[in-house]
Amino acid sequence: MAILLLVLAAVQVVPAEKRVTLKVEATTWREGKRPFDVAGDFTGKLARAKVKVVPEGEAADGRIVVRLEETEGRSYRSSEEAPEVSGTQIECSMEFFIGTGATPALAWKVEADLGGMVLGDLYENAVRIFEALPEVELVGTHVAVLLGVKGAAASLVPALLDPRTLDHTADFLEKAGYKPADARERACFKIARGEFEACGAEGKEAVEPLLTFFGAAESFEKEGAARALGKLADARAVPALVAELRGQYDSLGDVAPAVLCEALEAIGDPAALPDLDELAQRKPVAPDDP
Repeated sequence: MAILLLVLAAVQVVPAEKRVTLKVEATTWREGKRPFDVAGDFTGKLARAKVKVVPEGEAADGRIVVRLEETEGRSYRSSEEAPEVSGTQIECSMEFFIGTGATPALAWKVEADLGGMVLGDLYENAVRIFEALPEVELVGTHVAVLLGVKGAAASLVPALLDPRTLDHTADFLEKAGYKPADARERACFKIARGEFEACGAEGKEAVEPLLTFFGAAESFEKEGAARALGKLADARAVPALVAELRGQYDSLGDVAPAVLCEALEAIGDPAALPDLDELAQRKPVAPDDP
């Protein structure tokens, strides 16, 4: 669960290095242990986004306040004979203020908890889940965008094609007033919003983004991308569509064979015929088949 608040301000691009202060309050329930090093993690993410963390009291373009709390989570046991071991739940909030402003330009609160089957160290699993949250993973770039770091907003465009980050990234960039620079970026925004049919308006520039998304998306999302690729009729899509079709016949695919065949037929690339002829002799394996 995540709560995102973004207050827009005019973003001015200037070449000077951007500097922020970082105040962290972190606690953990684990006796004798230190909490996750959120200060070091955020400092690294900010540095990669060309934002330097400086000590409090030095001149800075903004300030970040982070509160992290690790509490005891649900219990697990690796086997019937093994003792129960408690997992860790991580809750974290972040506020970013530009200049001396009293209203945060960016604020969020997230939590990471273990669920389902857990392998390995429980605490490390919780930390991995926490670090993979879009708010946490992209915090450095988000701050850089709001501080006007050149190229920071454009560097977020690839995240529009990642199922883990696309919704969060589209919301952030739109609220930050970012305008797609070209047809490819417009296609990325449309894909993130599930507007696959509209990608046709961007022509061949939409093919590469659609293929990137197709390779990472879930089944119901892949079907929309497959149909859009068929309508664009670009031979670059053939290998990915054929591979997905083969996976379906081997009970590993996610998209209905009919959708893939329709897309390949629309593209009409003769290079796909040998694969289609071979697969036509086979029967797809349904997921419930033994």
